[in-house]
This record gives sequence, structure tokens and C-alpha cells, in this order.
Amino acid sequence: MPRSSVTLTAMITAFLLYFQFALAAGEPVESSPVVPERLDRGVTEAQYLGIVKFLELVNHPGIHFMTDRTREQQWHRSKSHFSVDSQDGADYASIVYDNMDEQVIEYLRESVPEDLCAKPEVIVQSREQAFRIVGPVIRYYSLPDSIQDYDISETTFLAAASGKIEEAPAWEIRKDFTIQELPCRNSFFSCCVSAARSIVVSVVYFRVPAQEEPETVISGQQAREYAEMYLGRSDLIRFYAEKYQVMGVVEIRRVFARPNEDWAPYYGQGRTSDVVSLDTAYLCWEVPFDMWSKNSGMRTHNVIWITMESGKPAGGGSDKWRK
Repeated sequence: MPRSSVTLTAMITAFLLYFQFALAAGEPVESSPVVPERLDRGVTEAQYLGIVKFLELVNHPGIHFMTDRTREQQWHRSKSHFSVDSQDGADYASIVYDNMDEQVIEYLRESVPEDLCAKPEVIVQSREQAFRIVGPVIRYYSLPDSIQDYDISETTFLAAASGKIEEAPAWEIRKDFTIQELPCRNSFFSCCVSAARSIVVSVVYFRVPAQEEPETVISGQQAREYAEMYLGRSDLIRFYAEKYQVMGVVEIRRVFARPNEDWAPYYGQGRTSDVVSLDTAYLCWEVPFDMWSKNSGMRTHNVIWITMESGKPAGGGSDKWRK
């Protein structure tokens, strides 16, 4: 008998013996789950399974199509952005998946026609009811399970269907994170529940990253001077502001800050990610400033975070904390 035939016969015999042994031992012989062929090729098996698990927690109808939007959004390489169309065709969702932590960190359920009636029936009538609905999401992130650890408030969200965008009633369950008893800006958990449908309509989870302890610290006055310099050459100020005003040193606050992902270029022509690490929480001076719009003249309250060690900008945004 030719050698090739002997080799083939031996391989087949070995496979049959292994198969019989596996059945006798009760070992599973089924293959692991894989991404359905109809989905976008940019979706990995880990991402698909992780997103499916999360959608089950929020009672989303499931996935019919899922498209990778990461390149369009220019996200940081550790994160991926997907759009999801449900199996019943009634719901569309936007999802951000953290590839390092292997979990969904942003979820927005964008199509909710049942909420669009002029006076929707409010089913979720108390903060306790709202908190019970988000229980599975809280456990997903291993967060405290006591209602006392969260700020719960009545709010609205924008519901879109049939070409209309209207505000719909909702509850927000929120927890802002801290480091060493200082607030950590841009690190928080927020979950909105539709008051009319008893479902989760949005989730944001920005965990506290590893913090950097500065070896040297600049003063509040120096931070204010850095803020003046960055704002003075900022495209945001140049194109959108009629004028701006940086507040005095007495209003500057000590905070930790998790840098913004794609914040306006307050540092030369680069983005925040060009000068600081997006995976680090920096001890910062939070410098408040006001800006007047060129178009409307409206005055807005804002902040810029200046790292205490280097004086570099770590981001900023609307000043929600000014008294």
C-alpha cells in the first residue's frame, strides 16, 4: 500500500478514536459561536459576543446588522464604534466598545416611536423603579448596588421616529467618580431610562483610569497664564467667540481629569491626544472661562484643565460646577 494511503488511513482512524472518546467522556464537540456572515467584516468575534451580552442586559431586540463606524469617527485605537440595527427593524442603536476592557462603554438607543405621543403615559413613576431597571447594567460594570450611591433625577431625552425629533420623559441614574476625595472630571456612569417604556435608552461609562502623581506642581496663577496662552491661539475662540474672559485665581479648582477623546485643539494644531495620554487621569487646575458666541452673543461658562506637572491642556468643556 502506498505510504500516502497508510498516512491517510492512520489520520482517519485517530480522528474516529478521538471522536468516540469525546462522546464517551461527555465532552462537547460543538464549535464556539462566531460572527454571522451577514455582519460587517470589521466586527471581531470578541466584540460581537460582548455586544450581544450587553444588549441582552438592556432588553434590546437584538442584532440584525452591525456596522463598524470607527474609521468615520476617528476614535482612539483602543475603542470601536458600531451602529446596530435590530432584528425586528424597529430599533437602531449606537455603541462604543472598549477593546482593552472588553465591554460596552456607550450605548444610545436612537429610535423610540412609542415615546413620541404628545403626553406619553408615564410608567416609571419613581426613582426606585428607575433604579431597579438599571440594576443589570450597574452589575455589568461592578458598581455599588445601593441607591444611595447615585444621583437620580427626572430628565428628558430626544426621541426620533417618522422624521420627528421630540423630547420624551426619562430618569437619569448618575454617579460621578472621585480620586483621593477630589472629583475626577470626565469619569462617570450615566444611564437614562425611558419613563414611558421602562427601558434603558442610553448608557455612558467612563471609568477612572490610572492616575499620574506629579513630581512638581505649578501654581494656580501659572495655570491661569497657560490657559490664557492656549485660549489665545485656539481655533475655538478664533472662529466661534466674539470674546472670552478667564476667571481669577480664586475661582480655579483642584481636580483630577480624564482627558477628552477628541477635544478642541487648544494646543497648537494638535488634538488633546497629541499632548497627553487618554488612558491616564491627571491632577489638574480647572480654570473657568466665559465665552461669548459670535453668532448669538450668548455667554457660556466653560473650563480648561491644565495639568499641574507640565502645564499642558488635558481637555475641558462646559462648566457644570460653577456656583
